[in-house]
Amino acid sequence: MSQQGKIFNFAASFVPERYQIHEEEFRKARLLVFTSFITSFFSLFYAFSSYLMDMPHLLGAMVFNFLGFLILPFFFKYRIFSLVGAVNTYILVGTIGVGICVVYSGGLKSSVLPWFAVLPIASLMMSNKGWGWFWTITSYLAITLVGLLTLVDFPFISELPESGKGRDLFNTTNLNGLVLLIYLIALVFENTKNTALKNLDEKNKQLDRERKRSDELLLNILPYDVMTELKQTGKTRARHYESVSVIFTDFKDFTKVSEQLSPQDLVNTIDLYYEAFDNLLNKYDAEKIKTVGDAYICALGIPQETRDNAIKAVELSISILKEVEKIRRQQQAKGLPAFDIRIGVHTGPLVAGVVGIKKFAYDIWGDTVNTAARMQESGEPNRINVSHATWEYVRDTFKCTYRGRIAAKNKGDIEMYFVESDSPYLP
Repeated sequence: MSQQGKIFNFAASFVPERYQIHEEEFRKARLLVFTSFITSFFSLFYAFSSYLMDMPHLLGAMVFNFLGFLILPFFFKYRIFSLVGAVNTYILVGTIGVGICVVYSGGLKSSVLPWFAVLPIASLMMSNKGWGWFWTITSYLAITLVGLLTLVDFPFISELPESGKGRDLFNTTNLNGLVLLIYLIALVFENTKNTALKNLDEKNKQLDRERKRSDELLLNILPYDVMTELKQTGKTRARHYESVSVIFTDFKDFTKVSEQLSPQDLVNTIDLYYEAFDNLLNKYDAEKIKTVGDAYICALGIPQETRDNAIKAVELSISILKEVEKIRRQQQAKGLPAFDIRIGVHTGPLVAGVVGIKKFAYDIWGDTVNTAARMQESGEPNRINVSHATWEYVRDTFKCTYRGRIAAKNKGDIEMYFVESDSPYLP
């Protein structure tokens, strides 16, 4: 530990616990103790100089200051004085000592007079602005009084010799004390400023971390463009998209399989699948919309419109089938149940966005969404069932089998196709 650190720790040992809770009060209290001991040391040096030069009144004033400044930290430590009371006592002792020295060292000509200007600054640094103003006005009036007395030729009794080594020693000691006290005040100001800047920098970093964390949370709920609009304007508007591919997935015999599992095991099993699906979304620029029970819904071509969203939708669907097969093997190896999955894809116009003002959720609306749901319902386990609209976009990329016109709930007959390429369940 540095010498300065040891000195500050010594001063801190005189600070009662109740002032150590708040950083600003602790700083002021430690400064009071530190300054009081330093000033008592210089008062003792003043007293010794006054004794050598046979200046009884200055000697008395300096002994008074020495004892007052020396005892004050102990009074503060043992709670005889509060912080404000101790600071005011410090300034009062200093003011009385300076006043006696001014009267008996030449009045307005005294080199002690500048202490009247420094003491209010010490009050401000160790107490508050209210007491700082009080002692500033007091010092102003004291200096004014000395000036007026000088103007009317008040016979100040100067115990200092007109010249010589004694006067030089007194003035040197006095100026050194002023320099030290002013430096201490400046040092505390500098340390306080640096601490404030450090705290501000840390708070800014903390705000950046919190902002980043909140952005990450929002991105788990909303697309980036929607999140940005919401943060900038406080609201977001739903947008129309001309061509979006919607994927619906659903587990076959979900109710039957779920009866074999406890509620917690069921949730854990579903989470195993959905986590695998989530990890695929970024690769294909897909936007997760929501999960409804065992149904998983995502879309491609929003919020940024793309021309190849149908192809990517099929590629994503194939990857989902591969993940389902991978999980099946893992579950069977552990003797646990696994799900079969139906996947439906449809491409068409829809509206996407956020509605309402609470619990924001990005959602999609339109007949395209309903048709994608019918594709899933009309499909078969571990197959990808696509509409004619989607087939028109992907027929040159994937091998598909035409299923004919199949009745769909509330939709009538719809042309449907099975995707054959790369399916792990097909030859």
